Amino acid sequence: MKTYKLEMGGFDSPEGLEREEWQRFSLEGLSRAYDINEPEYTEADVKEFNPGFKAFEGK
Repeated sequence: MKTYKLEMGGFDSPEGLEREEWQRFSLEGLSRAYDINEPEYTEADVKEFNPGFKAFEGK
């Protein structure tokens, strides 16, 4: 099995600067996806549960 190493800091920019740019890009996308007055949804709002749903188990 061949493995590859992801090199950070392309386009002659330091790794930290590139990471900040990606974070800003991601936050801008999220801010466009959700309105500031978006209501909070609860389990009571769910009409049909997805039996195959598995919660995210982040690191």
